[in-house]
Amino acid sequence: MLGKTKGGGDMCKPAMLAALSLLLLALAACGAAEPAQTTDAAADTGTPEPVSWEGPGECYKAEPIETPEGAWPGCTQEYDGEICSLISTENGTLRVMRGSRSLLEPEGSRGYFMRCDENGCWLVTGGLEGVALRLYDFEGKKLLERALDEAPRSMLLAGGRAWLDFGDRIVVYGPDGSKEEIGPEGEYLGIVADRKGGVQLIRQEGDGLRITPIEGGEGFLTENGVLGCGAGSAFLYLAAADGLYTISDSGKARLLIDFAACKMEFFGLSAVSSLDDGRFMCTTKSGEVLLRPATPYELRDRTVLKVAVFNAYGVKELAAQFNAQSPDYELELVDYVSETGSVDQALTRMSAELGAGNGPDMVCFERRWDRWELNIRGAFALIRNGLLEDLTPYIDAEPELGREQLMAWDALSEYGGVYYLGPSFAVDCMMGLKENFEGCRGMSMQEYLDMEAALEPWQDMCSRMDSEYFFELMITSYLDRAMDWETGSCDFDNAEFVSILEAASRVKSDRSKEFEQPGQFENTWSRLARGQVLMMRMSRGGGTSLAFDADYSGKEVCYFSLPTVDGEEMLRVQLELAAGIFAGSEHKEGCWEFIRFTLMDPTANMHISSRPLYRPLFDEMLEANVGDYPNQITSEEAAQLRELVERADKLAIYDDSAMDIILEEAGAYFAGAQSAEQTAEYVQNRLSIYVAEQS
Repeated sequence: MLGKTKGGGDMCKPAMLAALSLLLLALAACGAAEPAQTTDAAADTGTPEPVSWEGPGECYKAEPIETPEGAWPGCTQEYDGEICSLISTENGTLRVMRGSRSLLEPEGSRGYFMRCDENGCWLVTGGLEGVALRLYDFEGKKLLERALDEAPRSMLLAGGRAWLDFGDRIVVYGPDGSKEEIGPEGEYLGIVADRKGGVQLIRQEGDGLRITPIEGGEGFLTENGVLGCGAGSAFLYLAAADGLYTISDSGKARLLIDFAACKMEFFGLSAVSSLDDGRFMCTTKSGEVLLRPATPYELRDRTVLKVAVFNAYGVKELAAQFNAQSPDYELELVDYVSETGSVDQALTRMSAELGAGNGPDMVCFERRWDRWELNIRGAFALIRNGLLEDLTPYIDAEPELGREQLMAWDALSEYGGVYYLGPSFAVDCMMGLKENFEGCRGMSMQEYLDMEAALEPWQDMCSRMDSEYFFELMITSYLDRAMDWETGSCDFDNAEFVSILEAASRVKSDRSKEFEQPGQFENTWSRLARGQVLMMRMSRGGGTSLAFDADYSGKEVCYFSLPTVDGEEMLRVQLELAAGIFAGSEHKEGCWEFIRFTLMDPTANMHISSRPLYRPLFDEMLEANVGDYPNQITSEEAAQLRELVERADKLAIYDDSAMDIILEEAGAYFAGAQSAEQTAEYVQNRLSIYVAEQS
């Protein structure tokens, strides 16, 4: 066992580290020097202060590495002082970049692995012709090519040769074309190169890893983690949950970098490789990260910004990226849901803390999947109660930002100011065949029902639509005009609200399962193309999603507003990781730095599922989606998406407590427990009390 660090706690939790071991990747870049305590490059540019290092291990700092757009995972390394990456170009070909220079354009359209050594660049790439191993010199000349039956699961360089691990065998190629095949006995996790240029086998043994020479032998047992090639006095390196260790050839572990003490946090750490001058490159879910020796002054205490979260999954990655590059601020996430058990309880506790003056500085909402993505629970109440800072002055003061540089400005500023911003967005809309809905911007409730009444028995109006779903869609637009927060009044006990209930009760339930053939999945896009369903609700933000719609339906499609009560177009913008600053925060400038980072830093947009809110990044990504290759769109489709975004004028938030009351009473009506008129009366009575209290 590795023992315990100062500050307590077992270094390696078996459950966590077992998961890490499944991510093993062997890396080359061996022969690095012994880790140094500090370098001139590590010195802070500010005035040094007398700060000493008292943490366990050595003082290191983590810095994100900006890789070129389109870089393939597992195909980035530092060689001879420069970052080398294998990328996909706009036309679907491959290119090896060395720094900002184009080095060569190898064959193939998909990258698997790239490693560089004194022999040149070793590449495993694939395409229509199959998978192949190729060696190029640094002038772009091909020196070696060998066809492979399949792609290996990992590749490393050791002893001047390329080692390809296929899971059940290891094939070794020399630069002269020589080939050797090795078939290790039993199951193994992977291979790794030691400091002597040899190759070690990695096997799972209990809660640890058994390391044995490729030629056989007992080897030694070490902890679970991610192994990297050795260098200097380190036989191997091991990245565990709590830090980076040097492993001797007898298996003895020594803590080199304590992640917590050095204020490091990684997500999806899958590989570590030793570089020159005591540096390390780590591959994480968010991209490549460089670990370098640092001065204690660089890790001095920073201003802590407390961020309220209600599901910290995606926010954690952004926070770790921000903390790695900010010299003055450090985000501390407070997950109120994990501490209270529910979103409603979490919101109540946060409100109490804000009222007592000890609340968080910011709030950051995950994009939630309940209510069909129609709402972010709790977001509207913070605006209504005046708890959030208007971000408009911060936006206007930014030379490189400004209102014109943000997509969907009308939606962002819907409530008289901008209270939430996030790195990405999508537009909530309906999709149908252009032959049926060309020129359509939206439809009224009655138009929807008229179209449904004219359907054939084998047709559905909308996929995944039933009475409850239809009612909620209708009521989201009705809420805006039925509730007056300034006067503390509402208007639901009327003929219009009754008609919405009655109309919703006549909506057909989705019968998509009836059209599936035994053993075959019947997707909605194919049903759309055959006319079995006329439209479907979508969340659209990027060009690849439009390409998906066109490819799977096989016909031209168009996008339009969800049905509304009066037929007025309503396109809602869904913000991903919507962040707001509390008006009572004492660190608003630091909070804005984080929001600005999420908007404008390309690395912050690497893991998002929608499209960047920052217009230059949006334009860049959309242009990359235009072309003639699969999953690309036409210039006309790109213009269609831009036009859809510019029409969006509402945020996907509303008062969830009011909606809970409405849906509860509507549910009783749909179940036959009360009439539509009674439902309208009950909703009016309950919401009158609620609005008066909240106003």
